[in-house]
Amino acid sequence: MALRVFRAMEQAGLEPCFVARDRRLEHLGPVLVEDLSGEAHPLNGVVAALEAGGGVLAPCDVPWLPPQAFSRLTEGSAVVGCPLLARLDASWLPRAQEHLETGASVRSFVSVATPIELPLPWLRNVNRPTDLDRDTP
Repeated sequence: MALRVFRAMEQAGLEPCFVARDRRLEHLGPVLVEDLSGEAHPLNGVVAALEAGGGVLAPCDVPWLPPQAFSRLTEGSAVVGCPLLARLDASWLPRAQEHLETGASVRSFVSVATPIELPLPWLRNVNRPTDLDRDTP
């Protein structure tokens, strides 16, 4: 699933890397390892990405994203219904750290971002690799 998103980002002309808890995906591409000193939270990965300079963020559980989805993101934007799909620069780091420290949601974190709408089939959430075989858009 992560590789599908990675490849779509490459096709869009981006230089993707994985943000993960360890280096298990390193055989697929570059990996940023997130800090695991606190509780598990989706913002851990966001903080790791922003510490590395930011850019386009995309969760691996939306594997139907086409390359053109990434061109619709503008700086400081996040996708409605998929808050981890965003284009954020490093200036968002203090906000991400604050939200992580307080346990706030990702939706709260991106609430001040410019909302971007994408077609719903592109945002179909997949929780297991076996879900990829069902209802292919």
